[in-house]
Amino acid sequence: METAIPTTEISENFTTKPTIFPRSGYSILAFLMFINAAFSIFNNLLVILVTMKYPQLRNPINIFILNLSFSDLLMTLCGTTIVISTNYHGYFYLGETFCIFQGFAVNYFGIVSLWSLTILAYERYNVVCEPVGALKLSPQRGYQGLAFIWLFCLIWAIAPLFGWSSYGPEGVQTSCSIGWEERSWSNYSYLITYFLTCFIIPVVIIGFSYGSILRSLHK
Repeated sequence: METAIPTTEISENFTTKPTIFPRSGYSILAFLMFINAAFSIFNNLLVILVTMKYPQLRNPINIFILNLSFSDLLMTLCGTTIVISTNYHGYFYLGETFCIFQGFAVNYFGIVSLWSLTILAYERYNVVCEPVGALKLSPQRGYQGLAFIWLFCLIWAIAPLFGWSSYGPEGVQTSCSIGWEERSWSNYSYLITYFLTCFIIPVVIIGFSYGSILRSLHK
């Protein structure tokens, strides 16, 4: 019977919890994350290289697809690759600084990707459902949209670095994220506001946009 890896102190006031999987479980997770990372890196690099090679593909709508691939690639490089290593070892052995960095990167690039999908869905709604009255998406407007996405998401990603919530180990203790389990009103207020602005609103816009497109096509 396999024994759990002992609690390992990372730095002062930062200690991983005892592992909750057998060693083989973490090895399987490391392998699955490796497969995920390999596909993500290959596919997103392919999209970026093809878009950069052919200028005709760099229209305002495709700017958001390129941005989505870029943010997904960064999330894989800064997040998934770290989790592959920590799962291989069975615990987050890299220390508090890397834990905060990995949590920040996954959070930041993840919500950038979601908001890129949101703006992309809205612009497709404009093209299909409001072809006459809608404001045409120009390159300038597209870049303004990108600036909004990166700055808006940065605000939510850096908030835990300044004390509004925090970053720390999560789940099986081999990856880091927002302090979902922290019991404080400060953390509750962040999570509620974060959930609303970085999940509910984007999902509602995406659902409305593609729902309207489907209804328009059905008619």
